[in-house]
Amino acid sequence: MLFPYQVTSHLVVPVEDIIDIANAPGLRVEFTRLVERTSARSVIIDFRPAVLTLAGVEVLEDTHAAAVHRSLPLGVSAPHRLARKVLHLTGADRLFPVHPDLPTALQPP
Repeated sequence: MLFPYQVTSHLVVPVEDIIDIANAPGLRVEFTRLVERTSARSVIIDFRPAVLTLAGVEVLEDTHAAAVHRSLPLGVSAPHRLARKVLHLTGADRLFPVHPDLPTALQPP
């Protein structure tokens, strides 16, 4: 279950659990729905687990596509080095900015 909240003009979506093949379809729908319905000017996925699976990367990529469709910037906060490394190795960090923590992700570009 997601508990998104707004900080200034950003919709922050905290992710506490690993995204895997079991929960990816449901999270994909939830993330897309949040992006489609938000009045915020940008979306930040606050990905807190250390492990990021391929299913998780795919959900983030699909969420990015939904955000692009609405002309919303999407960023990811990933405090764990391993999660940031997976985003780099898969090339996902070329689609959206990846930040080492939430305060950095909330800073203006």
